[in-house]
Amino acid sequence: MGLAMQDDISDGLAWAVREGIADPARACIVGASYGGYAAMRGVIKDPDLYRCAISISGVANLRREVNDFGGYFFKGKYADDWKKMTPDFAAVSPINGIAQIKVPLLLIHGRRDVTVDVAQSDSMAAKMRAAGKAVEYLPLPKADHYFTRQPDRLMMLNAIGDFLAKNNPAP
Repeated sequence: MGLAMQDDISDGLAWAVREGIADPARACIVGASYGGYAAMRGVIKDPDLYRCAISISGVANLRREVNDFGGYFFKGKYADDWKKMTPDFAAVSPINGIAQIKVPLLLIHGRRDVTVDVAQSDSMAAKMRAAGKAVEYLPLPKADHYFTRQPDRLMMLNAIGDFLAKNNPAP
């Protein structure tokens, strides 16, 4: 996680560029949940590959998320599995790599998300701002992790469209 799995995403972009499917000057990494983590991690691990990033309900601090995973009865049950996947949580947590981010980041998170705590995006946005980094943050008061309400999905999609028009406009 954040290492070889992240390399797979970068390799996929390189393949799409070689095939003429993607323009390397206009790549923006976007994802939700784990994909939101991968979007933030991508602009840290490979900062010159992407023009912008969008994280929807992404995990910014792996240590906190793993420690919280599973609720009261299963808390810590999967910690050993996660450690095999990622031996150093801090090293691959986006919250600790903000200095490497060179591109604008859009964070979108529902305040009613019970899968990934909205505090993940709250903290990331605050630390990005404190570091003088380009960040936009849209916390949606009624949205859950899956943006099941149509008004929340519409706000999310409009924010993405606006962000891309500003930070990755069509040539």
